Amino acid sequence: MKFIKLAALVFGPTLALLIGLETLARIAYYQRHYLESPSAAYSMLSSGYRSLQMYLARRKVGSFDTKRLDLLLTERAPALVTELESRYRSDFQSLSALVKSQNVPLLVMYLPSDDYVGKARLRDDRRSFFGSLAREHEHPFVDLTSSFLEYPPETVTLLPFNGHLSRFGCGLAADAIEEWIKNNPLKRSSVTFSSRPRLLGDLSPKSSSIWDIEPSSPYRVVTNSQGLRHQDELEFPKTKLRVLVLGDSFTFGPYLPNHDTYPAILDERLQDVEVINAGVASYTLQDVVELYRERAQFIEPDLIVLQVLDNDISDYMALKRNYFNRARQVFQPSKLETEFLTTSLTAKRDPG
Repeated sequence: MKFIKLAALVFGPTLALLIGLETLARIAYYQRHYLESPSAAYSMLSSGYRSLQMYLARRKVGSFDTKRLDLLLTERAPALVTELESRYRSDFQSLSALVKSQNVPLLVMYLPSDDYVGKARLRDDRRSFFGSLAREHEHPFVDLTSSFLEYPPETVTLLPFNGHLSRFGCGLAADAIEEWIKNNPLKRSSVTFSSRPRLLGDLSPKSSSIWDIEPSSPYRVVTNSQGLRHQDELEFPKTKLRVLVLGDSFTFGPYLPNHDTYPAILDERLQDVEVINAGVASYTLQDVVELYRERAQFIEPDLIVLQVLDNDISDYMALKRNYFNRARQVFQPSKLETEFLTTSLTAKRDPG
C-alpha cells in the first residue's frame, strides 16, 4: 500500500502533465487543420495558452456524454434551452441585418439529426424553432426532414460509422437548394468591394492533404489559396452568379472528398453558378457571423445558404464551446448550465 501511495505521489503529476500535453496536441492538430492563422509564431503561443485555458475550463465540468446532450436538454432543461435559443436568436438577428443591408437573400436549410428516426421530439422542436426564426426575419426556409425520412439513416448518413452526410445525403441537400433556385431565379447582387482580405474562408489555404482524424477513414481535403474548400480560385470581378454556403461540419463534409460534398455537387450541376463551400466543423452561428463579416462577405455572393442542425442550440453551451471556437475564447457556463450539468452528472452516477 505504501508503495502504491509513493508511486502515485511520484508519477501522478507526470501522468497528469502527459495527459494535458496530449490534450493540447489534439486541440492544436484540430485547429491547425481547420483554421488559418495570420502569424504562425504568435498563433503557436496564443493558441497553446488559450488551449490550456479551455482544457482547464472543461475540467471543471468533468466528463459528460455529449452524444445524448440534446436529448437530455429537451427532456430535463427547458429553461436552459430557452436561454441557449436566445443566444442563437441574437446572432441570427445580426446575420440577418447584415445580409439585408447588402440586399443578399439568405436561405435557411434545416437538416435533421444524424439518427433522426430516434429523435422525433428533438427534431420537431428544432425545426419549428429554425423555421419560425427564418420566417420572423423574412428569410426562406427549406426543411429536409421529409426527404431524409424516405430513406434509412444508413443511406443518408455514414452511419453506423458516423452521423455525417453520405454522398447520397449530400445529393438530397443539393436537390433541395437546386429546386429552390429553380423557383426563385438568382439575381446579381449590387454589392462589390474595391479591396478584400487575402483569405475569404477559414481553412488553411492552398492545401491538398489526407485528413486522418479518424485513422480508419482518411479522406482528401483540397483548399484554394483563399482558404475555402473549393477547387478553383475565385476571380474578381466575378463572371458568374455566386452561392455562398455557410455552416458547420455537415457543410464542410468530413470523411468525403471535395467533390462529394453537397456544395460541390450543386456547383457541378449549376453551370452558370459558382457554389462555394465555406463550412467549418464545430462552428456555431456566432462563428459563422464572424467569418462572414470578416472574410466571406467579400466573396460577393448572390445567395447565401445557411445550413442549420439540431445541435446548433446545444453548441452554445460552454461545455462544447470550450472544445473549439473561432476566437479561441474561454466561456464560463451560466447558472442554468451549471445546474443542468450537476444534475445530469449526478443522475448518471446514481440512476436510482
